[in-house]
Amino acid sequence: MQGEYRGDFTRDTFDPLKRFSRVLMQQGRVQLDADWNEQTSILLHYMRSLAADLIGPHGGPAKSDGQPGEGFNISQSDGDGSMMIGKGHYYVDGILCENDVDNLTYTGQPGYPFPNSIVKGVANSSYLVFLDVWERHVTYVEDDSLREVALGGPDTASRAQVVCQVKVPLLAEAQGELQGLVDGFTNALSAADKKTALQNIDIFAADQATFFAQSKSQMRARARHRETSLEPCGIPPESKFRGAENQLYRVEIHRTGLAWNGVKDQKEGNPSGNAKTAATFKWSRDNGCVIFPILMLSGEMATLANLGRDASLSLRENDWVEIVDDTLALQGRSGPLLQIAKIDRDEMSVTFKPHDGPDLPQYDHNDSKHPLLRRWDHRDAGNNLSDGAVLILEGDGEQENYWLQLEDGVEIQFPKLNVNSYRAGDYWLVPARIATGDVIWPMEKNADNNLVAGSLPPHGIDHHVAPLAVISLNAQNQTTVIDLRRTIRRLALPI
Repeated sequence: MQGEYRGDFTRDTFDPLKRFSRVLMQQGRVQLDADWNEQTSILLHYMRSLAADLIGPHGGPAKSDGQPGEGFNISQSDGDGSMMIGKGHYYVDGILCENDVDNLTYTGQPGYPFPNSIVKGVANSSYLVFLDVWERHVTYVEDDSLREVALGGPDTASRAQVVCQVKVPLLAEAQGELQGLVDGFTNALSAADKKTALQNIDIFAADQATFFAQSKSQMRARARHRETSLEPCGIPPESKFRGAENQLYRVEIHRTGLAWNGVKDQKEGNPSGNAKTAATFKWSRDNGCVIFPILMLSGEMATLANLGRDASLSLRENDWVEIVDDTLALQGRSGPLLQIAKIDRDEMSVTFKPHDGPDLPQYDHNDSKHPLLRRWDHRDAGNNLSDGAVLILEGDGEQENYWLQLEDGVEIQFPKLNVNSYRAGDYWLVPARIATGDVIWPMEKNADNNLVAGSLPPHGIDHHVAPLAVISLNAQNQTTVIDLRRTIRRLALPI
């Protein structure tokens, strides 16, 4: 799926490399959500690939006179000089991007301000304006219209939402290179020079796409043998995964950064070194879908709409939960992680343990940001925590001390790479099954020709980017906008 999806799914079976063209339902068979979702992914992959092949990496429809349309056109307001975003359509990697708002300002976009993005330009500088496109998972908590009231409360299917955000990334270290490209473009006198300049801008934009793209990291997963069970109805002794139910584990990066260097203080053995800035992760045995809508949050106490439909989907003391709302989701930021101190099931409220971070957000009843608590399951992470998440410690090899244990025999490893950085929001999915006593994870041969767990890049979130414009400010803060959008030429139909 490659989106943000944290739904109650069995697994994601879509693989474009298998070249499947459709899902064929058979009579008398069990139906699974994975088959339905794969059919949607197959069709969506075809449609977006077709659009990208016809349009190119990005482009928008032209006007009737052949001039570029207004869709995502970047301009300056005559009033206060703010950046304006044109109403209309644009395509990025075959994905339809739509702006239905007249006179949408840069600062008026949902989720603004975006992390690592320019808020205000500086004189004698040039900035590259990107369109960042990704898919967000939306449930009934974020949009109650998805729930059929005739069912008396239960939710059904969720939705994927295309998010299109115009961003101006912080690229201070590359401004010199960008300025040279801008100068080359503005000084172009012939069509050939203009074409070359545009190509160079595209190359530069692709290089800088790592600002939005997945982190340069990988992960391995496996299930290990554990002690045998003497219970007559227990899991078979040869089982590696020791869970009582099938699970879809989600391992998600919480804090952006490099891996922890493993240094601990000598007195108490607590993480030190670069632990305060190192990358961290959190994990869930239910793909992060266990959520609790917040009715009100004041201080260290939150009143919730419910506490889950059963014990396995509820909250317990010492659970770690993340506060999430629409703004944080649209900004691609992780919310604060807090630990449950007390639960009042009569009042449907929870009290958090004291924390060292900034003050918590405050929410009133029916808050338009749709706040919620998301439960994570890293309760027993020992003292390798930083701000409530688990520090990423890289390792190589099959020895057990190179692996990080989740639960019930499921283990993960972040292998060391030449360039390894982690970005908040990126995640891996690890299906674990009772029938096999194992996880569903690809295998590969190592240097000794032995089968071992393979290394995979993040499952998502995939960001698709396209350059829209270059904005240059002179010493008097006067602005020049260079349009970098591509135009889709209309086909001439025979009369």
